[in-house]
Amino acid sequence: MKDQFSFIEENEWYSQGTDYTHLFAGYVWKAYVKEYGRESVLGVYENHHQKGYFNRNLDKEFLRKIFDQQMADKKTIDKIYKIWEVRLNKVKAVLKQVKEMDFQNCDFDEATHLMVKFEKARQDMWQKAFLSELVDSEGRNLLQEILVREGYSVSDTDLNVLSLPEKRSYLQDLDLELLHLVDKSSEAQKKGLKKLTKEYYYIRTGWGRAFMLTEKDFQEMLGELSKKDLKEFDRLDNFAEVTLEEKKAVCDKCGFNPKLLNLFYFFSRLAEWRDIRKQYVQICNTHLYDYAKRVSKEWKIEVGLVVQALCSEIAQGKMDIKLLKQRKKLSISYGDENDISLIMVGPEAKKIKQRMFKCFNSQFSEVKGNTGNKGKCIGVVKIVRGENEFSKFKKGDILVAPMTRPEYMPLIGKAMAIVTDEGGLTCHAAIVSRELGIPCVIGTQVATSILKDGDEVEVDAEKGIVKKITGSKK
Repeated sequence: MKDQFSFIEENEWYSQGTDYTHLFAGYVWKAYVKEYGRESVLGVYENHHQKGYFNRNLDKEFLRKIFDQQMADKKTIDKIYKIWEVRLNKVKAVLKQVKEMDFQNCDFDEATHLMVKFEKARQDMWQKAFLSELVDSEGRNLLQEILVREGYSVSDTDLNVLSLPEKRSYLQDLDLELLHLVDKSSEAQKKGLKKLTKEYYYIRTGWGRAFMLTEKDFQEMLGELSKKDLKEFDRLDNFAEVTLEEKKAVCDKCGFNPKLLNLFYFFSRLAEWRDIRKQYVQICNTHLYDYAKRVSKEWKIEVGLVVQALCSEIAQGKMDIKLLKQRKKLSISYGDENDISLIMVGPEAKKIKQRMFKCFNSQFSEVKGNTGNKGKCIGVVKIVRGENEFSKFKKGDILVAPMTRPEYMPLIGKAMAIVTDEGGLTCHAAIVSRELGIPCVIGTQVATSILKDGDEVEVDAEKGIVKKITGSKK
């Protein structure tokens, strides 16, 4: 009998991890398998956390073609984005209906029909949204290969500048609006906070949890912001101008040829695209959780089990509680021989998990990654895989995470340094560490596996190395 998972040992793998539920992200796996094939990805979900394993061999092959096209035509990335934007607009159209739906009082079948439609639109959108993941996996390596071929030697610091987005992120827009409220009257602040709550209620939602923020939450943000040195935010008002000046200085120094300028444009636009994608993930998941609460009421089971099902599965009728509990404990997202995404549970899932872990971990012998932002420091490690571990993080700790997202910002503001398993030039950790001026090492792949809470380490972001000084005292 043919081993349908033999491709695990036949390839090299890149991983990404996050808080996760099948309701919030199961359709993403469907989209990836449909777009790139069954051997391109494997997902391991265990106790609220997902590790996605991406086939580096296939990623490199696909990305090399994209880079060749981009170097020949600057607008390649814009053309790809336009295809995605058409699909995003379809998501927006359904999202408008979702926002108008009173999930707790409407007809359940009507709500479910709408959410299946919503899931389908998001799956279609995600099919054309994975360039960021491919770049995280192989982007820096391929870029360095191209630079050598073209006869250039460029520092990590300069590469980071060249890959910066030229537009403020939506979270930077929020910071700027909060800053403008700091010295306003109490009446003006109240009015401003009401506006911000309406516009940014979703910013703490992730792939595993959802939060609908209130005016009180934004009042607390304003209070925290007013305690900071506001000079940290000087560049926000003139973000585009300052960023373009920094890029021009690097380009003038290095004298890049037109092909490489096209490629750096790709990284910059991809960072902006990633930010838009991230924003709509948060908005959609916030409203999706409202539907999950209605399903919980209808099925008379806890929400924590409802979120182990996709909307398309919920539409088939009440699911077996035992199956949902198995999915929550351990499940594998994979593609069958027809590139259809499926979910495996039970003893077979455990075997596949162990098989993938063994193959993946055999690729590494040290904690070494790439420079997200330069700097050196010594501090104590705190492993934070998701929001359920946020409370243990203290000011001055070194944040070690699978990757950071907007919901990590309260921790990043207190961190001495950031170390991540995943991420490339345009990832969240790299961008925010540059803004805040803290050392950052990205793309280690194994930091959360090798390091432990309480380890004292030296983070040398100049070389992308994290060295353990003393082990945890626990």
